[in-house]
Amino acid sequence: MGPGLLLLLAGGALAGPAREVAAPDPPYRRVHRAWTRELRLYGELETRMLLRATWVGPTVREAGQRQLAWAAASTPAELEAALARAEQADQGSHPVVFASMRVDPALADFGAGPDSPWRLRLQVEGRDCALIDVAPLDPDQDAALRVLYPQANAWSDLWRARFDAACGQAGTATLTVSGAMGAGTLTWTLSAP
Repeated sequence: MGPGLLLLLAGGALAGPAREVAAPDPPYRRVHRAWTRELRLYGELETRMLLRATWVGPTVREAGQRQLAWAAASTPAELEAALARAEQADQGSHPVVFASMRVDPALADFGAGPDSPWRLRLQVEGRDCALIDVAPLDPDQDAALRVLYPQANAWSDLWRARFDAACGQAGTATLTVSGAMGAGTLTWTLSAP
């Protein structure tokens, strides 16, 4: 067997399965980057907070599901089912997924109450959005989280906060992160659905 035939056979083995679902266009990493913001808080020459947050609106949600479906060589029917599940899970809420650097494990919790080390508040066009819940996510248990939220790493924790979308769907969305160690804001511009 000649070297050309070996290369042809090896190339066929490396090509992978045929994909019925096209990769997202634009690529997911570009969509993710466009909807991800970074907040850095410093105090007394120390980093108090490093947070990278992604607004998980319809654009990010669809691109993410298309990326996962393409990578898994899913069928169009499987993609449609995944899109429907993701939309249902986020219905009526503004989800934000964020990774926060572990500076002090005792001060690593997020919430809305005055006893939370870090409080989260969302406003859309100046109207407060009630915090529905905030929960940690585990990328070690769910490989899709590593694909969808590359801001998660060995030095950070990944969280998902959901806010009531009744406050508004379009305009400037401002997420305020505040606590005894400092405060800062992240903003996104939302389009009407």
